[in-house]
Amino acid sequence: MQDSAELKCRKESDMASRLEELRGHYLKLIKKTLTRRLWRTHLSPVFQSNSFSARLARWITDRILSLPPFANRGMVLLRQLPESATEEGSFWPIDGHTMVGWKRLENVQTCVETILAEGIEGDLLEAGVWRGGVAIFMKALLYAYGEDMRRVIVADSFAGFPNPRLEDQEDRHWTVKNSAAEAFMSVSEEEVRDNFSRYGLLDDKVVFLKGFFHETLPNAPIEKLALLRADADMYRSTMDILESLYDQVRGLAPPLGAGKDSADGVAVLGFGFAETSPLARFQCGVCCCPGVLAHDESRRAATA
Repeated sequence: MQDSAELKCRKESDMASRLEELRGHYLKLIKKTLTRRLWRTHLSPVFQSNSFSARLARWITDRILSLPPFANRGMVLLRQLPESATEEGSFWPIDGHTMVGWKRLENVQTCVETILAEGIEGDLLEAGVWRGGVAIFMKALLYAYGEDMRRVIVADSFAGFPNPRLEDQEDRHWTVKNSAAEAFMSVSEEEVRDNFSRYGLLDDKVVFLKGFFHETLPNAPIEKLALLRADADMYRSTMDILESLYDQVRGLAPPLGAGKDSADGVAVLGFGFAETSPLARFQCGVCCCPGVLAHDESRRAATA
């Protein structure tokens, strides 16, 4: 009987190890797919770059593509980048589902796994989702760990950037308004839903909030957030997120300085602010909660 019990215990231990290994393989495959590391070719539109050569190439290309044989065909000039670009998230993939890169997905994984391990209550929310890649990865993490009670909330205008406000003038992203870059950044809700479906991760626990943040977030039906990822690019939009969801994410005191108690929440802020912006120090995307301090090492120099 003792030998039988030991054998059963060993089998259960082996099964647990195997399940952990399979979970790791699944999540790694999801990350490789989202960042296009499964493919050898990494293409990005030239309008992402602002170098002299890129501006010259755009000027020439715009004139060629305005000619009758090419006009109104949605053609863009592309450049090929090394695979290292997928590590840092330093390019806009022409057909990838996220532009944040491998390191920042690792950051999100650390946050979510800590939330689950420590039993931090609340839903997961990303504000500013582009094609939905990070939110898809959040859902994949919940699926991999058998967590089916939390919602993944997907908040975006799904219509590009809002008109810039006074506070946005020093942030570079508002300058893409009404340009080819904004068209590239504008992804419909239907496309993001379809992307979730392609990964087999669209269900009734994935909730979409459509509209500009100052319109949708203040009265959104959100009781508590365990994770908030803000990737709004523009200063005022980011402050709309923080001001609207402060009470739902405990532990978000530093940016607002309102003297509230820090507790369990996790805040992850995306990068993209000009160096002169009050939020420039958050360019690297910081994840913070008790027991967790994870951030993208590749961005540290930019925020020092």
